[in-house]
Amino acid sequence: MCGVRNIMRKFFQFVLVVFLFINFNNFANGQNLMKEYSGEKIQVDFYKMDLVNILPILDALSDKRYIMDNNVGCKVTMKLEAPWDYILDMILEKCSLKVTTSGNLVLISNQ
Repeated sequence: MCGVRNIMRKFFQFVLVVFLFINFNNFANGQNLMKEYSGEKIQVDFYKMDLVNILPILDALSDKRYIMDNNVGCKVTMKLEAPWDYILDMILEKCSLKVTTSGNLVLISNQ
């Protein structure tokens, strides 16, 4: 019984180390795992929609103006109900894009 207890303890220590490693890497990369979203909740149903067609929706929902770099090409397929700023983060992550903000202008470009 003592051998099983030692194996379980080592397993949980391993899981804890992996969890801490993943969270440290996310923190070091500037990712906020507990980010709060304040945007208006919307429902989207995109099927292979070009990002350039999604930007006018974001313009209408926010006080920012979104500009897409010419080299960006991404088709989005998603169906969910969530704050629009969360949906934007999901799209940026899926398409491996980055955001550069200057005042109320937001440039979306490749990473």
